[in-house]
Amino acid sequence: MKKLTYLICTIILLTYGCKPNRDCCVLPQKPSGITADKNGASWAPSGVTGTLVDENFTLAAGSFSSSGSTYAKIDSLNIQLTFNGTIGSYKLSGKQGYYAVFGNNGAVTTSYKLDTTFNNVLNVTSYKEMDNTNAIDQNYVLIKGTFSLKFIDPANASGISFSNGTFFTTIKH
Repeated sequence: MKKLTYLICTIILLTYGCKPNRDCCVLPQKPSGITADKNGASWAPSGVTGTLVDENFTLAAGSFSSSGSTYAKIDSLNIQLTFNGTIGSYKLSGKQGYYAVFGNNGAVTTSYKLDTTFNNVLNVTSYKEMDNTNAIDQNYVLIKGTFSLKFIDPANASGISFSNGTFFTTIKH
């Protein structure tokens, strides 16, 4: 009799326990992410943030390593531009792109500037405002796109290139 009771309870739980589209079953999504090929090798930094203040859009990404309880920053990519919500292509120049490599002590060992002879570009492919149903919190905006960047490396004539770059970021707005 016990086995029959367990079987009936299991069937009921499987049938009615978690229906599709229930909030209990939806896992939270990462707020931001970047992937690219850095000098031909896959690059997916672990820390990515986006900010949009007035019309100043910043996308920052960094890779980290850990050894026991010690964390060290490996490298960092920052992109800044004036963005008014218009989908399209944004040519980057000057200080709009920055790449740096860090040592074990957290200090910048090498920083790189954009190669102005290259077509450094960030393409915004999607801009979506999302209303927050909670009246206390701000609304959010989801920005998605692609990018292609090249930095000057005095030690390597080929430079440092980021190709096939994609990004997304959810920002309080």
